[in-house]
Amino acid sequence: MKIESNISAVIGRIERLKSRDIPQAMAPARWRELARQEADKTLLAIAEPTQREFIPQFIRTLEVDI
Repeated sequence: MKIESNISAVIGRIERLKSRDIPQAMAPARWRELARQEADKTLLAIAEPTQREFIPQFIRTLEVDI
């Protein structure tokens, strides 16, 4: 699946978002939401139409690690 092959790109974008694009003073709940939105946008862009239904669960799985 394309989503599996691009997980490192998604994680990289989240890391950039977390370290560069979000001020350190921002509450963790807010940057987590921004990271979730970024992951959702990225996965929607790369997923095949038949894979899109799995995106919410995939993001919830990533959130446990972040």
